[in-house]
Order: sequence, then structure tokens, then C-alpha cells
Amino acid sequence: MNQYDLESTVRSLSHSQIFHGIDPSALQSLVESAERIEIAPGKIILEQEGRVNGLHVIVGGSAQILKSGTGLAILGRGAFFGEISLFGVSFSATADVVAKDPTVCIILQKAQLEQWGKKYPLAERTFLYRMCTELSRRLYSTSEKI
Repeated sequence: MNQYDLESTVRSLSHSQIFHGIDPSALQSLVESAERIEIAPGKIILEQEGRVNGLHVIVGGSAQILKSGTGLAILGRGAFFGEISLFGVSFSATADVVAKDPTVCIILQKAQLEQWGKKYPLAERTFLYRMCTELSRRLYSTSEKI
């Protein structure tokens, strides 16, 4: 990742659901180890039942979540998906994730996050708290629909 992309990604993530409030130097350290991908509109990022290779965080653009062809949500900059790969519940996607427009994501592997957490425990705590808060909100929202 070049310096411009690195700085831009850190700025973008500093306003995201799960990284807001984390020290910029800790965030930069995490982003430096991340994989950055660019996805064309209409392309599948994750396929339902396909292997999930890490936590995906949208840096630019947006993606639609589809379950058996039904739209469930649209995620924009700062949103995340693929968190299932971090917790060992399953390594298969529960839905399709499709880019709605030109989309940029970073992918964080479990091992990267664990190493980062050892180096930046306060940042890790903030990250995990914010992730749990968002996952709880999603669960509540889904329960309301049922």
C-alpha cells in the first residue's frame, strides 16, 4: 500500500464504527499489515457458503448483503463484514456480499488482529467493544424482523 493509500485508509477508518477513537498510530500499525482490495461494481466480495478469509472493512464505496438473492442491507464506508472468521463459529459466509459501486476494502486476518492487540491493548479493547456493540445492534435488528 502506498503512503497516500495508507494515510487515506487510516483517516477513513478513524471514523468507522469499530475503529473510532483509536489512536491514529495504533490504527496505522494495523492498516500497514492489512490487505487492500479494490472491487468493481456488481462483483461478489464474499459468496454465501464460501470461505471467509478475514474481517473486511469498507474504506470506500458500498456493498449489498444478499441472502438467497434477497437484499438484507447496504453497507457503506466504515462498515464491516466477515467477522465470523475471527470467532471460529464458522469460516463460511452466511450471505453474499456484492459491491454496489467501485469499492475498496481492507482485510484483516485473525492473527494480525491478535498481534496488534498485544502491542496496543487499549486499542484492541476499544475495537472489541465497538464490534460487540455493532453485532448486538445487528442481532436486535434481525430479531425485530422475525
